[in-house]
Amino acid sequence: MADEIEDLLLEGLTAAQAEAVRSRQRRLLVVAGAGSGKTEVMARRVAWWVAVEGVPPGQVVAFTFTEKATREMRARIRRALARCGHLGEMFVGTIHAFCLAQLRALAPERYHNYEVLDELARLALIQREYDLLGFYPFTRATTGTWYRYRAIERFLQGYDLLCEHGELRVELPPAPPHTRAGKEWYRRARLLTPVGRSELAEAFSRVAARYYACLHLHRCLDFSTSQNELVRLLEGEEYLARLRGAVTHVVVDECQDNNPVQDRLIRLLVGDSGHLLAVGDHRQAIYAWRGGRVELMARLHAEVAADPEGGVIELAENFRSTPRIVALANAWARKIGDTGGMPSPDMLHGRAGRRDESPAHVALMRSYSRQLEAEGIAQVVRALVPGDGRGAAHDDGDGERGLTYADVAVLLRSRRDLATYVEALERRGIPVVVRGSPQLLLQPEVLLCVAALALVAGRQELLDRPYEEEREAIARAVGCGRDAGAPEILEAACRRARASGLPLRRGVERRLARLAQAVRSRLAGGPRPSRRELRGLRSAPTRDWLAAQGFPREVFLQEVLHHLLAEAEVGAWDASGAPRARAAMYHLGQLSSMLASLNLTGPSDLELLGHQVETLCLWALGRPRLEEHPLAEGLDAVTVSTIHAAKGLEFPAVVVADVSERRFPSSLATQRPNLPFDHELWERLQLWQLSDNEHLDGERRLLYVALTRAERYLLVSASSPSGFFWELAELAEREGVPSASPAEVARHLRLRPSARSLRPQLSEAFSSLRYYLECPHDYYLRRLLGFRPVVNEYLGYGRGLHNLLREIHSRPQHWARLAGDEARLRAELDRLIAGGLFFLRYASPETRRRLQARALELVAGYVREHAGELGVRRYEPERPFEVLLEEDVLLAGAVDLLEGGEELAVVDFKSGEAGAYDEELLRLQVQLYALALSGATGRAPQVGLVRFVGGEGPAEMRVELGPEALRRALQMVGEAAQGIREGRFDEGPAPRHGGRCARCDFRLFCGLGPARGSEP
Repeated sequence: MADEIEDLLLEGLTAAQAEAVRSRQRRLLVVAGAGSGKTEVMARRVAWWVAVEGVPPGQVVAFTFTEKATREMRARIRRALARCGHLGEMFVGTIHAFCLAQLRALAPERYHNYEVLDELARLALIQREYDLLGFYPFTRATTGTWYRYRAIERFLQGYDLLCEHGELRVELPPAPPHTRAGKEWYRRARLLTPVGRSELAEAFSRVAARYYACLHLHRCLDFSTSQNELVRLLEGEEYLARLRGAVTHVVVDECQDNNPVQDRLIRLLVGDSGHLLAVGDHRQAIYAWRGGRVELMARLHAEVAADPEGGVIELAENFRSTPRIVALANAWARKIGDTGGMPSPDMLHGRAGRRDESPAHVALMRSYSRQLEAEGIAQVVRALVPGDGRGAAHDDGDGERGLTYADVAVLLRSRRDLATYVEALERRGIPVVVRGSPQLLLQPEVLLCVAALALVAGRQELLDRPYEEEREAIARAVGCGRDAGAPEILEAACRRARASGLPLRRGVERRLARLAQAVRSRLAGGPRPSRRELRGLRSAPTRDWLAAQGFPREVFLQEVLHHLLAEAEVGAWDASGAPRARAAMYHLGQLSSMLASLNLTGPSDLELLGHQVETLCLWALGRPRLEEHPLAEGLDAVTVSTIHAAKGLEFPAVVVADVSERRFPSSLATQRPNLPFDHELWERLQLWQLSDNEHLDGERRLLYVALTRAERYLLVSASSPSGFFWELAELAEREGVPSASPAEVARHLRLRPSARSLRPQLSEAFSSLRYYLECPHDYYLRRLLGFRPVVNEYLGYGRGLHNLLREIHSRPQHWARLAGDEARLRAELDRLIAGGLFFLRYASPETRRRLQARALELVAGYVREHAGELGVRRYEPERPFEVLLEEDVLLAGAVDLLEGGEELAVVDFKSGEAGAYDEELLRLQVQLYALALSGATGRAPQVGLVRFVGGEGPAEMRVELGPEALRRALQMVGEAAQGIREGRFDEGPAPRHGGRCARCDFRLFCGLGPARGSEP
């Protein structure tokens, strides 16, 4: 049997791949070239540890670089273990996700209720607390002006660098108060890291200490702080010993982009006896500007090469690209300078069936202007996908197919003039979706909403005068002058949206401006508008909202956006199904996700709203990074993206555009950052490495990454060619790569019937799958497009109850003893609530006090009611689980277990009354939990329970777990998963959910059925 498992795990691998999978070296570095199958190697190496060497899955940690990579890695490990093991409690995910999970596990009393802030959310937090953080002196010292955003950017760069080098040390005052009334507490925080004695360094020191304290006050960590925090915690021997006892085998993907604190964490985990598999490619190290240090990989290379327990394996075969693309990329790689002595062997073409059909399929194109270049690219894309059901031939899987729009990517180095390329594509009727680039904000459908939000805030200009480059980009995107204000941008964006094919009624710009003014008036404390004043608005729910008594003085941006979408009648776009309308809905969904980040720490008043609009614009015009649902990546539209955002992706056809002077390589590549540190710290941390060297090796690596994204068709274009273009042209001539016009490329294409590529892995939590079971279109809007619901102040109540129950179930006998002592029971629960375990992020002080009192009563009642059970049964709260529904459909979640004697029960806790829930979905959830537990551990629960905490109805519902019930559950969820995979999203709620539309989170702009509440 052991030999069969080994043969299974080595099947289909090259000699080098097989060596990496079965190596007995304790520390192994795999230098994996582009398209070399590294993810499969990592997955099978993990499976080898588990199935052959007997390593418990829970002792394996696999670090990925992105959430997308996490999904792919989990799927591959699942498949590798399908016949010889299971994932169990193995951690597969990003380093910052691991850090937060371990902080919660090692110090739950402090970190369990913490959230991780993304980049936009932490910008919003700083804007909210700008005064208390002491930013004014820092802003004045760093910019010589009072312009906030540039100062915040500079501060965060310095703060992140301290974290990324493990240098952030802050002394906090005792007993942080977790209420809004206690914000003065973090004024007393002190930075212990010496950053210098200049006015700027001292101002930075004060702000850094207060910002760190502010994060804890709001029960948040940002990405860089979470990593520094865990490394600091592990400096305590007790915590490190606990973690090393739990983690013995570590996998690190993309190790060339690790920063020093990540490297330190990995070394702490591995120690002198742990096992390490590190995988990376120094030729693809493109994140030096974000703290990545490729020399850390070089150091590891030297160490393991000299270590008897270490080894280095090179994966040279490229299974992605044609021979001509491989040859051109190899030639370019030779122009990248030495990296710590690491060798850079040429890639080898590894996919015998993927051959070059024509020299023109890999070509360089030069134009006389950027506009002509964009038109030429659009012509090439139209030739690749004519739009008549055919596409350029490409081998995929077991056969041949024609390309679709989704198979094509246009990649750029610079954000400047990106709109030029998008508009050229759209003029030819080519649908475009913008990912991870500044162009998302510059879409007319997004800009009209942002301009309206600016008018709500009373901003006549989206951005202030110092931000001239960004102002120009916005104005150019909608075809108006640089000095255009928010009203003019709103009007121009509406015109541009109509011209692009969106069904936008005439006069909508006036209605949106009127709506914005009405919202502003109400937020400022103005009177209720009369029916006559609201007559011009078409959306009845919006008129009712504005005319409501007690309109708040603070508002969530998400709520305003929903009403703007209702007034713009975006439901018609949603209902249309046309490619341009679908792309527009995707862009608006991404905007909705960004606004959710802005309001993560609470609602906005008028002053804060103005700063947040500016923050949104400047951040989105910088380097936005948004995670997508895997199926959203399959929207049938051409991807326009920055090269950084395309890292880890591959496309059958790639256009590397604008390889022009000052754009690629960037004219700013060698510019040293202006950091708020004195020279001593700069030298000690070697911060000059944040900039590119004189040879521009960082920029050269970036072009290498762009070239190696292509599978079959590759076009490199420029208008005013840069030195890189001419260097590449010289290499191309040697490799037989021609300079070609769009017409020449088109003449050498063979067309085949278009078909979609292989489907991506689908991995969902049941809470997300539930939306599809209730309403497929809700799932589409929420999960695929990214629309977020309006926040209410009760959000977090259910989670808070679960946190308290988790604490009770973690120490059941302790709480059983307290059940008979009412005073002690209440005092203990009150201590947990006051310590932040029941934390309501959005509630007003009055609502918070009321809900906390309610939670105390409910949980005390639960302890009294179940005291007998707590005293004798064993609980296992929030055990993670996965269940594989199909080969590529994975359902994940967490389950509570209750064990006593021979009986094992799976329990799901719900807040509120039983009548508030769909019983069929409750049963389905528990049945899936039972299936997952049985599959992962071999332990089949005999009892399924749903317990309701609060309410007047039954306190418990039993769930059938017999074979037939479990079979029906699998069938039901399998059918739903199939519907998701096939894109069946044009259906509304099932008949038994008939009342759902009235309470739908997206009822104001959902396109199914007649427009709700709008006048003709």
